[in-house]
Amino acid sequence: MKKLISLVLALALVLLCVGAAFAQEVATGKGGTATITISNAAKGEEYKLFKLFDATADADGHIAYTGTIPDALSDYFVKDTVDNIILKTDSEGARVHTDTETASAVADYVANLTESSTGYITKVTGDGTAVVFTGLEFGYYGVTSSQGAAVTVDSTTPNATIIDKNKVTTEAHKKVNGKDIDDIYVGETVTFTAKFGPLANWIGDEQVKSYTIDDTLPEYLENVSVTSVIVYDGDPDNGGTQVGSVANPAFTNKKILVPWVNDSDASLYANKSYIKVTYTAKIGENAVIDGVDGNGNINTVGITPNKDKNGDEPFEEHITDDAEVRTYGAALVKVDGKDTTKTLKGAKFTIDGFEVEAVEGEAGVYRITGAKTGASSEMEVNENGLLYILGVKDDVTATETVAPAGYNLLSGTFTISKQLLNHTIWTKSENRYFDAKGNLVSESSSETTTVAVSKNYTDLAPNAIPVINNAGTELPSTGGIGTTIFYILGGLLVIGAAVILVARRKAND
Repeated sequence: MKKLISLVLALALVLLCVGAAFAQEVATGKGGTATITISNAAKGEEYKLFKLFDATADADGHIAYTGTIPDALSDYFVKDTVDNIILKTDSEGARVHTDTETASAVADYVANLTESSTGYITKVTGDGTAVVFTGLEFGYYGVTSSQGAAVTVDSTTPNATIIDKNKVTTEAHKKVNGKDIDDIYVGETVTFTAKFGPLANWIGDEQVKSYTIDDTLPEYLENVSVTSVIVYDGDPDNGGTQVGSVANPAFTNKKILVPWVNDSDASLYANKSYIKVTYTAKIGENAVIDGVDGNGNINTVGITPNKDKNGDEPFEEHITDDAEVRTYGAALVKVDGKDTTKTLKGAKFTIDGFEVEAVEGEAGVYRITGAKTGASSEMEVNENGLLYILGVKDDVTATETVAPAGYNLLSGTFTISKQLLNHTIWTKSENRYFDAKGNLVSESSSETTTVAVSKNYTDLAPNAIPVINNAGTELPSTGGIGTTIFYILGGLLVIGAAVILVARRKAND
């Protein structure tokens, strides 16, 4: 019997008497005095109670088990000469299976039981407090959970407290404008959503009393405004309906606290509920032109379950996901039509649909500040004929407004292609890796290692769009030999006309 008691304790996994101020009592109608308490019963989860064996106990705590051994467990239990159920041993009296093996077999058996199975007693749906099955006869019991596998098995002599050991696996999903990565322009307002779930009401034998949502809110985000924090009874993107919300939500120190229990510490929401956060932000001037292999403009969101209502005692779990906004640069270079290696200064341009501002201290560098109707303010190329436009979303349409001195103004519009500043893959020479500047960065046999190479807007120059201007046509100057000739010819014509007139008069006379 001592061995059997040892087995029972092993099968229980964790045998703790956890007090509960409130409990959901379920009368079984069996007429006994024993109870089974599920101290961490999750709200909304269904628990089914099964009796495997009958039991009797004496005043000294000795237990004897009787009943029918299921075929699935016949390799683990047998009956002795007086029909008591004992653990199976070999011919020398040694155990055939270890406690762990036996416990696993019993748990698998219980997990597959249904309401039509022999030994089924009753079921109950958790309401956020402890579940207590009352009126039980002494016996060996199993409880299953709608969360998954069997909760545990235990003996009632007269009372037992068990823990639902099933674990809820939570995921985080972050989107920007409904995408993992979205192209934006500086000054654009975007919508972020963060979905978390399914969320647990209990982690082991400790109750989750609040959830803390955190966001890195990097410097490139401006005017952050939380639209809503809503709790759903299931996946909001797959039929879940709203069951709660946070009033006047806002990020305080980059965090939002979501209460998960009421004043009586009963769970407010069903186990496996979801939280969805929606907020907007303007993409500011600190957004970088970097993506693909670089860090880009990453924004990470996370959720942490807490053991207290204020978020001061977090569990170790912290589930995160991120989204990326990607902004681009555009560049042009002004060159001579006959010699494209000759750059021209003094040209000015506008682009359609955006406003721009000059980057202080950087000649020829401008940054998008937002969308507008019509043309932007004028932008002038630098001494090298280069014009950089930072923070664009797509290719931009440009117009030349001022031509370089001595050159004809371009008519119509043209397109400047967008660019990203991508990081560089190391090049290999005899297992030695060099960065883009030729510096030795590693000695390795790896063919796939990469390194971040620092870049800035000047790296847009190699792919700058060449904009060609031709010199103006040379016209005759005034006051030179050209007008003298005209005066002489005119005088000769006048004299000739006079001579002809005099000659005709003499002829008439």
